Amino acid sequence: MVSESAVITWPIVYKSPLVQTMIRACGEFGVLMKYEQLETGESLKHYDKIKPYKNVISWVCFAKPDEFWKSNYNFLFLENGLLDRGKSYYLDSNGYGILSNIVAKGYNKKDYSNDDVKKVYSYLETVGWFIPSKCDKDGPFLIGLQARSTEDKELLLKCQKYLPKDRKVIIRKHPASKTVPEYCLKFCENNPNWEMDSIDNVYQSIARSRALIVNNSSLMFKALFMGIPVAACKRWFHSGTSAVLDCSRNETLLKYILDYKFELKPSQNLICAIHEHSVSANTNSVDEILRNPNFANWIKRLKLS
Repeated sequence: MVSESAVITWPIVYKSPLVQTMIRACGEFGVLMKYEQLETGESLKHYDKIKPYKNVISWVCFAKPDEFWKSNYNFLFLENGLLDRGKSYYLDSNGYGILSNIVAKGYNKKDYSNDDVKKVYSYLETVGWFIPSKCDKDGPFLIGLQARSTEDKELLLKCQKYLPKDRKVIIRKHPASKTVPEYCLKFCENNPNWEMDSIDNVYQSIARSRALIVNNSSLMFKALFMGIPVAACKRWFHSGTSAVLDCSRNETLLKYILDYKFELKPSQNLICAIHEHSVSANTNSVDEILRNPNFANWIKRLKLS
């Protein structure tokens, strides 16, 4: 007998055709999925909601490392689409970011054909992605934050220490931050050539930038799409590729960001891999979801009571 299982996510995600289809698919295997609702401001309670269940389809929970989830639970990682938020979701039976199947199995280094690239890029244009004519070599550095204060402060400190001092630096807060964090204002006060981003449109903000610096943020995919160089200070879906300047093991590489040259093909391959391994939010076919390798792996690992 399969032990009690749960879907743990936000109400709008739970109501999506994709999640409802996964629940119906589970039912075909005798698995009844309880719903545990996430609420804004309850991030600290996320783990408590997961703890009672052996089989979990859950929004990515940062309370514990991925290794913990894999060792103690049959965990299917669920997260926002990395390219088209709200229109797709990311499923992974292995982990998230550096521990995802995209990285573990080298999908992010797969060589996609020009036709594949055109199809993916055309789709992204239909959902509003914008490509500028060229990178502004004299533009400012753009730092993209993630509304995780400890990690954001670490990133700002690295940039303050290693980025070329004669270049303008712009800090872009995460959309989840309703107001500008106080620590951002202090960095701007202490660095005369630093300022907060005043451009609301993310594509216009990135387009005028010489380079984007992040920990690990979906902003990198938009920048790569535009041909803007990216430096990443933490490991993520890009790990193992040459699509970005990977500073995760050596932050001093930020010193040489002006010498780093954007590489088109690895960037295209990474974006295509993310797109290929995304699942439409409107998926409503049980047969289709059962053919998804990540969902199928999770079904195979169902833990009994």
